[in-house]
Amino acid sequence: MDRTRMIRDELTRRLDAGEYPPGSKFPPETVLAEEFKVSKLTINKIVAMISESGRLIRGKSGAGTLVAPSFFHPRGHLFYLGPLLPYASRAVSGFQAECVLRGYFPVIFNPGSEEISRCLQMLNSKNAAGAVSMQLGILPPAGDLNMFFLDYPMNHVCIRPHLHYLDSDNYNGARELMKKILEHGHREIVIFSS
Repeated sequence: MDRTRMIRDELTRRLDAGEYPPGSKFPPETVLAEEFKVSKLTINKIVAMISESGRLIRGKSGAGTLVAPSFFHPRGHLFYLGPLLPYASRAVSGFQAECVLRGYFPVIFNPGSEEISRCLQMLNSKNAAGAVSMQLGILPPAGDLNMFFLDYPMNHVCIRPHLHYLDSDNYNGARELMKKILEHGHREIVIFSS
C-alpha cells in the first residue's frame, strides 16, 4: 500500500472514530506533515481527497479545515420487498433496526405484482447488499444478489448459494396449533393476534 493511501486511511479512521468531532477544526497540514513525516504538499493532496468525499470542509487559504457535520455512511442498502400489512410490521421493524445497528440503510418497498419483476431487475450487487422478501413466494433471482425469503414453508432445493429460504416459527407454530385444534374436533375457531 502506498504511503499516501495509508495516511488517508488513517485520517479517515480517526474521523470515523470521532477523534476529530464534527464541526471541529481539523489539524493543520503542517502538523500532519510533521506527524506523518511527509511533505506539506502530500498532506495537502490527502486532505483534498478526504474533502472531496464530503468529510472535511476546506476554508479559504489560511483559514483552516473543518470536520464536516456527521452524516450516516451506510455500508450498503438492504431491501425489504413485501406487504406492509399489520402482521408484517414487526418483521419490518426488526429488519429496519438490525440494518441500522449493522450500518446498512434499509429500503422498504411494497411492490405490486406488476412491479416486482421490474424491481428485481434493477437490484444487483452494485446497488444493494441484499434483499429480504416476505409473503411473495419464490421470486426470480436478481443476479448474484443475496436474497432471503421469509415465511417460506414449502420444501425447496437450494441450487444457488445466494438464495436463502427461512420458515418462521410463527408459521410453524400456528400450523401445529391448528392441526391439534382440528384433531380434537373443534370447528368454530377465533384467532386473536396482537
